[in-house]
Amino acid sequence: MTDPVFDQVFESIKKYTARAHERNVAPTKEALLNMKVFEEALPEKPASASEVIEMLDKYGSPATVASTGGRFFGFVIGSVFPSAMAANMLAAAWDQNAGMQASSPIAAKLDELAIEWLKQILHLPPQSGGALVTGTTMASFTGLAAARTSILARKGWDVEKQGLFNAPEFKIFVGEEAHVTIYKALAMLGLGSERLVKIPVDPQGRMRTELLPEIDEPAVVCAQMGNVNTGAYDDIDELSFGLMFHGFNYPDETGKDELHSRFWHATMRHGVLEFPRPEACEIRRFIREMIPKEFGLGENVLSVEQEEALL
Repeated sequence: MTDPVFDQVFESIKKYTARAHERNVAPTKEALLNMKVFEEALPEKPASASEVIEMLDKYGSPATVASTGGRFFGFVIGSVFPSAMAANMLAAAWDQNAGMQASSPIAAKLDELAIEWLKQILHLPPQSGGALVTGTTMASFTGLAAARTSILARKGWDVEKQGLFNAPEFKIFVGEEAHVTIYKALAMLGLGSERLVKIPVDPQGRMRTELLPEIDEPAVVCAQMGNVNTGAYDDIDELSFGLMFHGFNYPDETGKDELHSRFWHATMRHGVLEFPRPEACEIRRFIREMIPKEFGLGENVLSVEQEEALL
C-alpha cells in the first residue's frame, strides 16, 4: 500500500514549482519571521509524517530562495529541469549508498556513463578517467591532491606512504582573486593557505600571466575559469569546452510549430570565448511541438514599473 504522505509531498512539489516562477526570488520578511515556528524544544513524542510535511511546506517553502525559477541570477546557481527534479525524487526513493558498485550497481553504472559522456563532449582521450564530486570545493581538493601526489612523486617522495612531514617543498601560484575554495582545499591538503605565490590580476580579475616568474621545476599553477565576480577567464592559449548548448529556436524562428535547441563547438582562446550568432549554429535538435505564444501588456506581460515593484 502506498503511503498517503507521498501524494501529499507530490502536491506540495507541484504547488511550489508552479509558484517559483511568479513569486519574489527572495523570501518576504513575514516568511523569515515565520521560521521561528521551528525553534522548539526537542519533542518528547513523534509527529506523524503528514504533520511534518505540512509544517515544512507551510513555513519552509515560503522561506526559500526561488532559485528553481527563471528570475534568479545570484552566485553560480542554476535552475532545474522537471526531468532532473523527478530523477532526484526517484533517487531519494532508491536511497542508495553510492560509494561502490557492490552497494549500488545502478549508481556505479550511471556514474561511469556520465563520465563517459563528458569525455565525448570535451573530446578527451578515451583512456581518460574522472570522478563526480559534490561541488567546487571537492573538485579543487581532488585536482590539487592529484597535483600534490604527482609533483612529490617526481621528487622521489611517496606522500601517501610518507605523509607531508619533511616532504620536499614546491611552489603554488594563484591569482590574487583565486576562488575561496582553492585556499580551503590547500589548507585541507596540508599545503597551507598562506604559502602561495600570488600573481597580480587585471581589473576583471584575470591573472596577469606575463607576471608569472620563470618556473624551472615542478609547480602548481591554479588558473581560474570564470572569475566569480566578473566571469573573466585567465589568459590561457586555448581551451576546448566541447559541444556546448547555445540556446533555443522558437516557432517564430524555426518556421514550424516546433521548439529546437542549438549547439556549437566552443573553444576559448586567450581567455575569450566568442559566441557565434544563432544562425551560425549548425547543430540543432528537435525538442517538442510548440504553438507560438502571444504576449500582451497587462495580460501575460508586466510593465517595467510592475516588474520593479515585485523585486
